[in-house]
Amino acid sequence: MKLIKFLFKAILMIAVLAVVALLTLPLWFGPVVKSVANAVAPKVVQTDFNLGVLSLNPYSGRFELGDMQLANPQGYSVKYAVTVGDIVFDCEPLSLATDVIHIEEITVKDVFVSYVSGGENNVNNFKQIQYNVAGGKEKYEQAQAEKESAAKLEAPEAKRGGEKPAKEKPAKKVIIDRLTISGLKLQLGILPISLPSITLTDIGRKEGGATLADAWQQIVDGVLSAAGAVGDQAK
Repeated sequence: MKLIKFLFKAILMIAVLAVVALLTLPLWFGPVVKSVANAVAPKVVQTDFNLGVLSLNPYSGRFELGDMQLANPQGYSVKYAVTVGDIVFDCEPLSLATDVIHIEEITVKDVFVSYVSGGENNVNNFKQIQYNVAGGKEKYEQAQAEKESAAKLEAPEAKRGGEKPAKEKPAKKVIIDRLTISGLKLQLGILPISLPSITLTDIGRKEGGATLADAWQQIVDGVLSAAGAVGDQAK
């Protein structure tokens, strides 16, 4: 089940990043970032990457990302780590200027994610991509160790009797009326799994708006609940 949860998080990460883009980026974001991504991303991940569709229209409240392929590094039996057919966000435009963003619908279609082992380090493909981004296994492990050390040192000042931290600006919140995922396929080693369509509704509505982290968790919990049988199938 931990493996299935990891794969769903990999898929949902794409959607969450798209939400962030929808909330913060200007109209020219689409064509500029699409060109930059196709030019720079392959050098960063050290494997093939292509983004065919990326558009944002804040006036209509629509964001679309699609025809994306991220290849696995050399040494893996499956060609792609992730492919995305289409992810579309439709939101209420006027809500973009408020503290609670109202997203009317998110549609995710034809997403493929593989989880396979291989390569020089005999690790899973996502770990190898992380190594590539960090500049190698040693640099990745060093960065992780530094991050863990920093987290241990970040005890709240209030607990240590120090000055109270300054109040942070409240984070943007979201309400998602409907999330639909269809055409979702996973490749676990040699085992291919096709999942049924999943629909979640009223994410963040009870709270009057959920932070992105809380919305993420509600989505993950909902998807895992709807796809509970996948754990047995993977075994």
